[in-house]
Amino acid sequence: MAVSLSYGYAAAFCFYALWDKVPLEVYNSVFTLMEELLDLPLETKKQETSDKPYNRYYGESTFLPLYESLGIDDPLIIEGVKKYIKIMWPAGYDHFCETLNLYAKLLAEWDQITKRMMFDGYGVDKRHCESLCKQGFNFLQILKNVFSLSNHIEKALISKCRIKAYCGIDYSDEN
Repeated sequence: MAVSLSYGYAAAFCFYALWDKVPLEVYNSVFTLMEELLDLPLETKKQETSDKPYNRYYGESTFLPLYESLGIDDPLIIEGVKKYIKIMWPAGYDHFCETLNLYAKLLAEWDQITKRMMFDGYGVDKRHCESLCKQGFNFLQILKNVFSLSNHIEKALISKCRIKAYCGIDYSDEN
């Protein structure tokens, strides 16, 4: 599996993988909450949420007019999520914080699994692999793209917090 994953990534710079560790109710809840977040008024989303330049709101670009991005620092720490949510919803939103924190932990686990498989497929030494795998999952980016196809606006797609597909390529090893 690791060799196939590495080959797929090397051939197309992405891979498609399924992982059933995320309960369906968590998965659905995350997408509902992301839609709520992305539906907030523009002035709310534009608030200063991070001192890192690419970890905050990005949208209304002439270059990418149908794209929005929001970033949450330290999603693995409940306080990091609460800090962000307090800016977006001053009264707080406990369900959002707890759900997003749980989801971020599951994403981090998946991140570790796929990194190890990639490194194993390339023959990276286990000690070096562990060192690289410890490098952070300290930012969660929520992306919204609206695609226009022949005068029909498709439903907004939320990506990068979707566990089931990192990329849209399906690679299978015939051996």
